[in-house]
Amino acid sequence: MEMDNRNRKMKNLDMQHSGAAVVFPCSGPQELRVRGFSLEMAHEWDEFVLAQPHGTFFQLTGWKRVLEKTFGYEACYFYTERAGTITAIAPLFLVSNWLMGQCLLSVPLGVYGGICAADEESKQALLAHIQRLSLSQQVDFLELRNRNGGAIPGFHRNERYATFTTALSPDTESLFKGFPRDTRYMIRKAQKAGLRVRRGMDQLGSFYEMFAESMRRLGTPVFPLSLFENLQEEFGDRMDLLLVYSGEKPVSGVISFFFRDTILPYYAGAAPEAPRLAANNFMYWELMKDAALSESQVRIGGSCLAAPPPVADQTNGPAHRQVVSVESPHMNVLEPTHDLAMGGRSVKARTLEGHGPIRVLHVIDRMDVGGTELGILKVMRGLGSGVFEQRICTARGFDPEMARQQNLEDKLLVAGRSGSGLQLLLFRLIRVMRAYRPHIVHSRNWGAIEAIPAARLVGVPVAIHSEHGYEVETIAGIPTRRRIFRRAAYAMADAVFTVSEELRAYHAKQAWFSQQHIRVIHNGVDTSRFSPRPEIQQEVRRRFGLGTHAFVVGAVGRMVSIKNYHTLLRAAELLAGKGVDLQVVFVGSGPELSGLQQAVEASANLSGRVTFLGTVRDTAEILNAMDAFVLPSLSEGMSNTVLEAMASGLAVVATNVGGNPELVVDSNSGYLFPAGDFQALGSVLEELSRDPERRRHAGQAARRRALDEFSLDGMISNYRNLYLELAARHRVPVPKGA
Repeated sequence: MEMDNRNRKMKNLDMQHSGAAVVFPCSGPQELRVRGFSLEMAHEWDEFVLAQPHGTFFQLTGWKRVLEKTFGYEACYFYTERAGTITAIAPLFLVSNWLMGQCLLSVPLGVYGGICAADEESKQALLAHIQRLSLSQQVDFLELRNRNGGAIPGFHRNERYATFTTALSPDTESLFKGFPRDTRYMIRKAQKAGLRVRRGMDQLGSFYEMFAESMRRLGTPVFPLSLFENLQEEFGDRMDLLLVYSGEKPVSGVISFFFRDTILPYYAGAAPEAPRLAANNFMYWELMKDAALSESQVRIGGSCLAAPPPVADQTNGPAHRQVVSVESPHMNVLEPTHDLAMGGRSVKARTLEGHGPIRVLHVIDRMDVGGTELGILKVMRGLGSGVFEQRICTARGFDPEMARQQNLEDKLLVAGRSGSGLQLLLFRLIRVMRAYRPHIVHSRNWGAIEAIPAARLVGVPVAIHSEHGYEVETIAGIPTRRRIFRRAAYAMADAVFTVSEELRAYHAKQAWFSQQHIRVIHNGVDTSRFSPRPEIQQEVRRRFGLGTHAFVVGAVGRMVSIKNYHTLLRAAELLAGKGVDLQVVFVGSGPELSGLQQAVEASANLSGRVTFLGTVRDTAEILNAMDAFVLPSLSEGMSNTVLEAMASGLAVVATNVGGNPELVVDSNSGYLFPAGDFQALGSVLEELSRDPERRRHAGQAARRRALDEFSLDGMISNYRNLYLELAARHRVPVPKGA
């Protein structure tokens, strides 16, 4: 019933799907009609924009297609016509903004927009229609980014942004001398440093890597690579890329758009060394120099030198040589804004999403190589890109090498700074969510829990929090302030779940929260990738310098104190003293690595018996080189590495803590021992070293358990069902076929 009401309510707003028209009385003999945009009108719309002196690049229908394809925005485009001829156009999008409410905006990501009209009567008719529509839909703000035409009566004019022009001489020597002395000095400095420029969209990959990193350094959400790919696909030779190189490395660059005889440098990025090399000054000088010689009009963002490369598109004849500079093309508010608040917000951004993918934002403290992080990647790959569009937001940065290996460059959004110091993440997370506009926010563990109140403040339809493990300092109990905050965040969330029954009981008790309101979704393992391959064991051992006949014990995971790997070293030292031909292999990195290496160097019994491999891309291969797998954690949620070892058919020896007993059936599919008891661990490992048949039976039972109880398909299905259940409950449109 409510969906029917929503559809009726949005009927007038989304006229693209209707042939309806609003007729206005007019002074001439022909009726003036307001209509919604239709696909067959695209060419006529663009021809109208190009024919009008005040038409802008961002009013072209190509901008509409790019925003729809990249971000899933659904446009609300209107035009007026007389006798079948367009007389005015207005491109609009509905945008949800926590601070400003629900806005009808013309246009997102564009410095200009608003109404483009051939006559005043058409302009006023279209403006009146949009205003009435905004009021009837209880939209909080109508924002028109008009470059020309002065203030519109009844609108608040924003005076903070200005457009200014200056003559651009074709005499580049005179042009250069007209710069301030310090600017000329910086350009010469760059020239002496041997900087060079190269143009062409074939450099997009190099540019995007630099652009994304510079945005992250500023704490700004990064546009996806798909935005630039879609822009290139849509506009082709109407855009260009200029990169400045120091040697073979790009140090600054800018993407420019061409419109009539105007060039608009728009997206720019720079490497950290760019200021030292004066790369930006050099880049804009090269742009200005070429523009002056081409007699093209120039527009740039910011308060730098102004000018881009030459342009062949001369729609309206020779340009007046002038530089037009506009401040900050990515600010939210430009030109007049009209407050149309009606009390309450009945129009939500999601009501215009149509049937595009459900946007999911996974929020985590930091993206490193770890179980929780790899679990996110499993979910993202398992859910795919048809029904869901997914991004990862990190509160405190990420491991660049891990991001590169996992191809995450265009999937990562960074809210805060690297490091564990105090940060006010709430408003940083709000900024990310306002930019990405997710339907679902899913935060994990304490380090990302501020995403839940941030999601509620922004108005995200669905907020989920999950707990995946412990921190060493909170094993005995969580500090009171954290307990209070967790209790509040759990109450705000639409769903809370843990990855083990034990973890559910722990957090329910610590947060004074009912266990009945906490779900459990076990981790899952890819049993095809992680499977027994005895035929490769000896080859892998030789490759990594492991003994071909030794009893190889392995551990995989982050080298952090809660994993307590020193217990494994002490047990290995004990066995070596008893003459067991033992080798220990550690896979992973982290802050405890150096301490473990020092412990090995200090022990005569461990000399030559311990190998540290660091981070390894294919752990499935390494697991097949082992005879037994050990997890000596002080506490544990539900270990992904234990699941991978089980699926690989290994005998698993783990501490009897956390979620480990839910994975390992003691003396059947593996063995459990008390945390910190290296003698008990040594005893189990000694028995396994002397009894290959016992190892084989435990490994087979572990493999069967992984297949029956902890498959990756089962885990993905549980996540998918949870997301779709909550999306439906909050009336988020679900793509067809979901």
